[in-house]
Amino acid sequence: MRHIAVFVNPLAGKGKPLKLLPSLLAAIVKNGFSYEVITDQFPDNLHAFSNIIIVGGDGSINFIINRYPDISIPIGIIPAGSGNDLAYTLFPGSDLQDQIENALHGQTRYIDAGICNGRIFLNCLGVGFDGEVAKEVNNVKWLSGK
Repeated sequence: MRHIAVFVNPLAGKGKPLKLLPSLLAAIVKNGFSYEVITDQFPDNLHAFSNIIIVGGDGSINFIINRYPDISIPIGIIPAGSGNDLAYTLFPGSDLQDQIENALHGQTRYIDAGICNGRIFLNCLGVGFDGEVAKEVNNVKWLSGK
């Protein structure tokens, strides 16, 4: 029996994960799996779960892999953030039903991870000019967003 940790970032993509969640949960139940939706009360470890599905964007994925750096169970992704580069690189051109199917039954693939300043990253590392822009944009007070 598969028991899936469904990590949902309700702030990603202007609330898009909450709109996609019912379709995902219905598919999980239809396949005979159980699940636990996790939005803010994170378990200490993932031993109780057979799989993870992250509903959010690149930032949500980054948060989860850095919170649980020793993940050894399959991770599915439902892209629902403002930045979904990793999901669309792994599963280009897929619609929601294909994404759910991949998250539940897709072939497990290993991907490389890197570490910079003690943090894990999966799809992008900006240094030099990129890094300076990212650093400085945090100091700009007139920009809005989450």
